[in-house]
Amino acid sequence: MESKNLHNKIEESLSSLDGVQRAAAPDFFYTRLSARMEKELTTPTWIPFGKPVWLIATLLVFLVLNTMMIKQTKLSKSSGSSANSGSSLQSFAAEYELSNTVNY
Repeated sequence: MESKNLHNKIEESLSSLDGVQRAAAPDFFYTRLSARMEKELTTPTWIPFGKPVWLIATLLVFLVLNTMMIKQTKLSKSSGSSANSGSSLQSFAAEYELSNTVNY
């Protein structure tokens, strides 16, 4: 009796698939899919700053930083005296014991 009941359930399951039709893709699906795939291949997604606005902003930041560094370097050179630089050379030589002369 169980095998007959099982056979009936299998037949019911298979008969429920009688009206099923094959799934179809919408119109121009493959054309749109291939266009999207080509677009992803041509546009680099790994460069977030690839737009000209970001490039110009980055260049301006570097320009401002370079200008500030140049001004600071000029100010430190003009404010520092030659005696101060001489003492720094002497302290450097003393640190590395370069002032001692060794005769072999």
